[in-house]
Amino acid sequence: MVRHIDRLLRQVRDLVRVLDAIEASPREVQVVLLEGGRIDISTSSGRTLAYILAAVAQNESEVKAERLLQARRRDAQAGRAHQALGYGYNRDHTINETQADVVREVARRLLEEKESWGDVVADLNRRRVPTAWEGRWTGMSVKSLDTEWGRLHHPDLHAVIRLLRSTTAVKPAAVVKATRTAGAHWTIADVRKRPEIKLLADSHVGLTVTQVAQFLNASGLSSPARGWTGTSLRSMMTRGALCGWRDHAPGRRTSKTSESGRPTGELVAKGDWTPILTKKQVEQLRARSRTAGERQTEARHLLSGVLVCGRCGKPLVGAFSSDPRVVGKRGGTTWRYLCPKRKNAASSGCGLSVAGEDIDNIVTGWVLQALAETDFRQRGYTTSDDPRVRQAQDRLAGYPDEQERQNRLFRAGAIDGVTYEDNMMALQRRQDADLTIVNAAMPRRLALQVISEAPTNADDLLEWWLAKDLAGRRHVLRSLLASVPLMPSPTGKGRGTPPVERLGEPKFRV
Repeated sequence: MVRHIDRLLRQVRDLVRVLDAIEASPREVQVVLLEGGRIDISTSSGRTLAYILAAVAQNESEVKAERLLQARRRDAQAGRAHQALGYGYNRDHTINETQADVVREVARRLLEEKESWGDVVADLNRRRVPTAWEGRWTGMSVKSLDTEWGRLHHPDLHAVIRLLRSTTAVKPAAVVKATRTAGAHWTIADVRKRPEIKLLADSHVGLTVTQVAQFLNASGLSSPARGWTGTSLRSMMTRGALCGWRDHAPGRRTSKTSESGRPTGELVAKGDWTPILTKKQVEQLRARSRTAGERQTEARHLLSGVLVCGRCGKPLVGAFSSDPRVVGKRGGTTWRYLCPKRKNAASSGCGLSVAGEDIDNIVTGWVLQALAETDFRQRGYTTSDDPRVRQAQDRLAGYPDEQERQNRLFRAGAIDGVTYEDNMMALQRRQDADLTIVNAAMPRRLALQVISEAPTNADDLLEWWLAKDLAGRRHVLRSLLASVPLMPSPTGKGRGTPPVERLGEPKFRV
């Protein structure tokens, strides 16, 4: 029973799901509209009426959305803000000097000192600089704690949220007890004054995340600190509001950035509030954000992904070490390869590690020695010239013609629909099998390419290697090596065992 059908749904596709659910119900379900009477959905005329009412509701929703979009476009062109200006400003659009100082500092470090986004984020979190919503609850923060992660890390707050979102009747005394356990100092009288509690007592659907956030903010309970991230910092520093300009992106929130890191809002008009940065600074920050979003992450260590853990089998990654013993004992080496541990993650490694520079030199020596051997080079040419691969490639080249032939036969009526589908499925299975053969041979082909480019003379080979940058050297190693296992120290003291004794047999691709 609803007042009107647009209180139940506003999209025709939603009506389809409702009707499917009603038809699947073992009991008879009747739809009653207080302003439209009873609708008998068991008849075709009743369903037609429901579709008509849903279409009208959808049209009204779309018309309202268009009017709202036009109003926001007019506000943007006039330089008027339709919401809060965000970090750096108070709700009355005056400058928040504490936050403005953070904005100016970040802009200076990014534009003048050329620091990276990641370095600035790490420093802000290390100094515990508060974010815009530090301590305040939002619908997103409520959702993040209403999870298994929230139950494990913030059990008291999680219990309060689960109680407020419960679909059963909840007494004010239970809410008081849960909030006091989490750190609030409310009495039953305080709780009963809240409109959210009245809704919770009168209905059996629980509170929405927004209502829960409003209740928690009023209770004095602080939201757990989430800290800065690269995405939040780029979103904050690329807003047009910082330079006193209104940015506008039809259909999207202007404070967000796209997946490529490109700011979504265009600067359309000068606003009527005081800027913190200049327009030129914001445009430069947007250019840096765009570059950061489009740049592909390159490995900074030679054997990242090539070394594998001999204990758990996971790939090792390079990581800089802050341990002063590493510098003193390894003659200046400040980074290691390690099997990373991740808290509460199924992909967590075991923590095995080794000094990076020594391992790089050893594995590089193995590869250059192999390239200098005639037998290794000849084996590469032999294993890469596989007739099965050539045959699979020839068949793959002919599959488009065969598919077109099947289409012509079906259009001409020479084969029926069932035969056509069977033929196309069989063709797809053969194509997948040939693709598997070709893809399996691709690493050997890359190895053959490296072998053919590498000089045969040892001195020329070393000069060829030293002339390559890190990306070029990684290409050579990953083309020739499938993996190199790193074993745990036999004595249990990794720092006292020579690295060469911890390396297993390298697995070459040829």
